[in-house]
Amino acid sequence: MREKEPFSLLLIIFIISLFMCYHLYYFVENKVNKKDVENYVETSSQIENNPQNVVEKIKSEEKIESYIGVLSIPKINVYNGFYEIDSPNNDVNKNIQVLKGSDMPNITYGTFMLAAHSGTSYISYFKDLNKLSLNDEVYVYYANTKYTYFVQKMYEIARDGTISFDKNIHETYLVLTTCGNEGKQLIVIAKRKGDIINE
Repeated sequence: MREKEPFSLLLIIFIISLFMCYHLYYFVENKVNKKDVENYVETSSQIENNPQNVVEKIKSEEKIESYIGVLSIPKINVYNGFYEIDSPNNDVNKNIQVLKGSDMPNITYGTFMLAAHSGTSYISYFKDLNKLSLNDEVYVYYANTKYTYFVQKMYEIARDGTISFDKNIHETYLVLTTCGNEGKQLIVIAKRKGDIINE
């Protein structure tokens, strides 16, 4: 019996160490993500105020792939970047994903579609999406512009890989989606309100 005690103690220490390393890694990952998002938004503001200098600086810097935009949903503390559609980082298992077939936010009367996981994992960026209410504000920073949307509709559909909704051809949409209850898919439809707001 006594020989098993040291082994059990070592196993417990090993498991606790793994648990701590896992959480430390994703704590640091989230800090880096937040810094990248803030840099994107700050650079967007600088480009508007002094476009030539900032664009030249960005062109001269050698750096890893960066975000092309940022999604901000203040009510549920979402503040994350997204990548080009064809980027290997544009993957729901890594980040918020821009869905294929999306029109980018600068396309008037287009539909910009984003997906992310819900649940408890570190990549569950849409874990609180179901807490949104009608008229909640959602912001998208893209191409040096801040686009403002208001939630208009929320519903669940069967999870079959498709999204459909009644679209007015004279309105611009943002669609957010994640896993819903009992194998369903939660859909949030937001419309762009008025003119775009430059920041």
